[in-house]
Order: sequence, then C-alpha cells, then structure tokens
Amino acid sequence: MLLDWTNARVGAPGLDVAVTATILAQVVVAPDAYADTGVDEDVLRGACAGLLAAFAAAAEPFADHVDEATAWRRRNPNANQRERETLDDAAALVARYAAA
Repeated sequence: MLLDWTNARVGAPGLDVAVTATILAQVVVAPDAYADTGVDEDVLRGACAGLLAAFAAAAEPFADHVDEATAWRRRNPNANQRERETLDDAAALVARYAAA
C-alpha cells in the first residue's frame, strides 16, 4: 500500500503521532464510513484500536498536540462529511489514549 501525504508539513513528532492517532480514531468511532475498503468493520476497528493503544505506550508524548491535530484535521479540504462528523468523538478518544 502506498500513502501519498500531499498535505505533509514540518512539525513536532508528537503532532505527527496525534494526527495519525486522530485518523485512526475516526475509523474506530465510525468504521462504516470506511466500508468501501473491503475490510471487515470489526477487523478495521480492532486494528485501529490496537494501534492507538500502541501509540499511548510509545515514548513520543502526544497529549499536548491533540487539539492542534484535531484543528488540522478539521481544515483538511479532502475530508468528507462523515469524517467531519466523527472528528469530535475521535478527538475525545485520542485524548483518552494520550492521557493513559
């Protein structure tokens, strides 16, 4: 799989983790929004939840970057309506993992 990060920018490593965690959390809170991937919802949700837990255990702190990551995701012109609708719930989930 190739990921093309056309909207990448320079920033703190913790912000990178927080943005990635936010994207994963959006999948956890609304796997139905990603049903066209062909991956079973339960598998997708489990994999993303596992990665969020791994991020929380990682050495790079990201709790201080959750608000900035959420704002950055909110400004993403490529986000669809469903992604925008899930952002607040995803941010709350990331904040819980980051505080753990």
